[in-house]
Amino acid sequence: MSKHLKMKCYLLAPVLLMALCLGMHSYGFSQSPEKDFFISIESANDRYYSQKQSFKRLYQRGLEEIGISLTASEMSEIHAAMRKFQFDKMPLNYTPKSDYHTLTTPSFTYTLTSNFGGVPRKVIYNNRITDPEMEAEAAPFLELYRNIWRIIYANKEVQKLQQSDVFWE
Repeated sequence: MSKHLKMKCYLLAPVLLMALCLGMHSYGFSQSPEKDFFISIESANDRYYSQKQSFKRLYQRGLEEIGISLTASEMSEIHAAMRKFQFDKMPLNYTPKSDYHTLTTPSFTYTLTSNFGGVPRKVIYNNRITDPEMEAEAAPFLELYRNIWRIIYANKEVQKLQQSDVFWE
C-alpha cells in the first residue's frame, strides 16, 4: 500500500467515526439525556420533582417531603424509557373514544411532566371514566409511568420512609 493511500485511510477513519456518531444521535440512539432534562411525576400518595430534588408522600397528618437526587444513570434510564415509549408523541390527555364506558371509584389521576425532546409537556391519564380503546391507547403511558416509579422507589432514601397511611377504597 502506498504512503498516499495510507494517509487517506488515516484521515478517512476519524471522519467516518464522527459521521457514524452524529448519525446515530440524529436517529435517537443517543443514550444521554438532554441538558437540563427533568421529570415530575404524581400519583395519589406520592410525588417526585427532579428539578427540586424532592419526593413527597401523603400521610393523614399531611405531606412529608424529603430531598432525593436520582443518579445520572437513573435519569438516563428514565430518559431511555421515555424514548422507548415515545413520550413526546403521547396525547396530553387520554379520553374515552366510544359510548361504552367504565366508571371507576375511587379514581386516580396519573400525571407525568417532562421536557423530554426539548419541549415541556404534561401527560395526564385519569381512570374515572374509561373505555377499552382509551385503556389500550394509554397502556404505553401507564407502563412508562410504572417504570419511572420503580426507579424512584428503589432509591434508598425513599425506601426509608414509612408507607403512606392514606388508603383509597
